[in-house]
Amino acid sequence: MTEIELTGQCLPVTSTVGSFLTNLPEFLGALLVDPRCIVAIVDFSQDRYVQFWLDSPTDYSVEFVSNAFLSEGSALSELDESTLAEFGFSGPAPEGRPNWYRTAGSMDEFADVIRMTASAVREVISESSSGSVMTRTFEVERRCGPIDGEAASPWLW
Repeated sequence: MTEIELTGQCLPVTSTVGSFLTNLPEFLGALLVDPRCIVAIVDFSQDRYVQFWLDSPTDYSVEFVSNAFLSEGSALSELDESTLAEFGFSGPAPEGRPNWYRTAGSMDEFADVIRMTASAVREVISESSSGSVMTRTFEVERRCGPIDGEAASPWLW
């Protein structure tokens, strides 16, 4: 059994944006092979973040912060939002999905999630490679089953 060392919900590890992007495939790959249900939250400046819910290699999602969680000064512009949609993120949905998101159900979609995340960090967050990023990883209980025929939101923990 392979288990990664988790930081804990309140104990972030600091690195650079460049390091995060370079190590993104390995980082997500390590989370996918861990048998636990793991959440990873990556915090950038201006209260922007990307978060991952990894329940298994066939049940994972990525969320990119929406304006519901940003102040006016750090809000996503219309161009930012159209860029996220162009990359393949679905727009926020008030019922259970308040952020931009992408769910995946197969290993074939893994490369898409990596590409979308890296592109969003580079083009929407637009921080330099030397910018600081904080990452938190922690275990959560597995989701309940579907609600009204829809997949349960992973962020209801």
